[in-house]
Amino acid sequence: MRKNRKAKPVNIFRWADYQVDSEVDESSCNENDEIDSIPRISRRIRFAWRVQERISRRWFKTLVKYFGRSVFDIGQGDFGEFVQMNRYVPRAGYLLKNKWTVVQFGIYLVEYSIIDGVASSSYSLNYGVRYIFFMESQLTKNQKTNEKILIKLFKETEEFLHKTLADRTPPYWPDYLFK
Repeated sequence: MRKNRKAKPVNIFRWADYQVDSEVDESSCNENDEIDSIPRISRRIRFAWRVQERISRRWFKTLVKYFGRSVFDIGQGDFGEFVQMNRYVPRAGYLLKNKWTVVQFGIYLVEYSIIDGVASSSYSLNYGVRYIFFMESQLTKNQKTNEKILIKLFKETEEFLHKTLADRTPPYWPDYLFK
């Protein structure tokens, strides 16, 4: 009877052993790199962010409180059919003609513009020094369709801004606080 002996491996190096394997996906090689590149945020920085968010919330509530003194009641907001036909349709016609308009909405300064067939809206809390982009819509060549698109743009922008005023919640956290 013979014993089963394993054959000793022979170390033969071939040129193919040193070639790059095309079957290996590069994304699997980069998985470890992505995990290592995520910056770690310390507790101190997270605490500073929370404090800055609270400061921002308090500042916005104070701003809305002073605005509410002159308005008396912010209310639920009226964005119905009557408002759309009497306020938004003339504004849409003006915007299509002039390609740019600015509207005061409570404490916000809202800018609507049309650039290269794309209508966009942005708003500012600091009297136009810094605008925050809100939304955009692609326009067509049909005048009536463009008016409907702009009316929807006006309505959604002003509903969002009204909701922030009614809830007294800031629409964003200021970037300048997080530097």
